[in-house]
Amino acid sequence: MEPAHPPEPPFDEEEAERDEPAIQIQPAQPKDLVALILAVAVGTAINIVVLAVMWDAIHLGAEISENGTQVISAVLGGVIGILGSYLGYSTAAKRQAEHEVQVKEALATPPPEPPPEPPVTPP
Repeated sequence: MEPAHPPEPPFDEEEAERDEPAIQIQPAQPKDLVALILAVAVGTAINIVVLAVMWDAIHLGAEISENGTQVISAVLGGVIGILGSYLGYSTAAKRQAEHEVQVKEALATPPPEPPPEPPVTPP
């Protein structure tokens, strides 16, 4: 004998809209994948440079040279610049697309009809 299943509640559209996630994941575009690959490559390069400078400092028995700290600072500054420009570009492109959709919707909506004029009564 099969166990009895409770009846399903009726479908409520308002509740379904409320249950939608606030953040929706969109498929990755090729430029995003390229940016991710470049970020991993740049991160790997930073680690290699830092390890090379540290290796040199440890095996020479001295502190990190001024040139070594300048290299590390330059590489980190470049990475921050690249990531900042990519994030700024992607944010601006997303907002531009949203704005274009809003403009199209506004142009597609007919203007509201003016209210009827009150009847004119003779004096």
